[in-house]
Amino acid sequence: MAIDEEASIPVIDHSAFVLGDECARVKALAEIDRACRDWGFFQLVNHGLRADRLENILQCTRDFFALPLERKLDLVTPMSPIGFLNQSGASGVVDRKEHLLFFGLDHPSVRHNAWPESPHGFRGVVEEMMRECAAFSKLLTRILFEALGLSGDCAREIYNKESGDSFLLPFYPACPPDYEHELVLGQHKDGGILTLLSQLNEVPGLQVLKDDRWITVKPLKNSLVINVGDVMQVWTNGRYKSVMHRVVRRENDRFSMAFFHIPGSSTEIAPLEEFTAHEPPKYRKFVQGEYIQLRMKNRSMGNKAKEVTIEHYAV
Repeated sequence: MAIDEEASIPVIDHSAFVLGDECARVKALAEIDRACRDWGFFQLVNHGLRADRLENILQCTRDFFALPLERKLDLVTPMSPIGFLNQSGASGVVDRKEHLLFFGLDHPSVRHNAWPESPHGFRGVVEEMMRECAAFSKLLTRILFEALGLSGDCAREIYNKESGDSFLLPFYPACPPDYEHELVLGQHKDGGILTLLSQLNEVPGLQVLKDDRWITVKPLKNSLVINVGDVMQVWTNGRYKSVMHRVVRRENDRFSMAFFHIPGSSTEIAPLEEFTAHEPPKYRKFVQGEYIQLRMKNRSMGNKAKEVTIEHYAV
């Protein structure tokens, strides 16, 4: 498929939701609705996550991944991919990345998170950001429901009993000139409600599939990249799109941060009645935890089967 370096995903100003200007709010809701229907992705500026805390996350991430490999391997856990991981991938190809993955602070398994002793203060910096991201992802989910014409309280009613959130710090080392693969992270969709992503050091690499073209997401300083997950696609009976994305090779180290807003594993997922009153449901009901386990098994190293997506539950 072709790469389109000229196109850009939509950019939306979040300040419309905090300044009290109703006209600006209505306009921003329409922009979000259009972006979620047409792209499944948008960049959010003036979002309220503090720039100094994002800078602290970047510095901590740099310092951790600069440690010797044997020090990082101390954080490998029996609950992989939670903890440190440097051997991930699908279709038999190893992703050129390392990561630290944590359960969200409200996740029932949060006690299994593995924290490094170095750099100093790492845990406090990361947990502070996790709290901010958790609160903001809930707010943003309510905004998406409002953009759909539903009450923001609807979100609380359908999934707020248990959390499946997770927080990812991936590191993509610079690729040497002779690196043989185009991708450092293979194409995939996200299995939750939505994802918040910060391209921390503003090195490009993330690409989104749109109309059979790969669109590079150009980093904007202190912006967040928001993408629709599979759960939101099912809830809206296909109105909002969870789309393929990937990370391509770059000559510079790339650091990012992702917060995955996910329902708890026992949550039943199905199209909402508001979207099936005048059309049949496009997806059958499933349990979130079963879908996540199916995806993890499918994406395990050495498995060359086609990636499992939400279409697995299509009617």
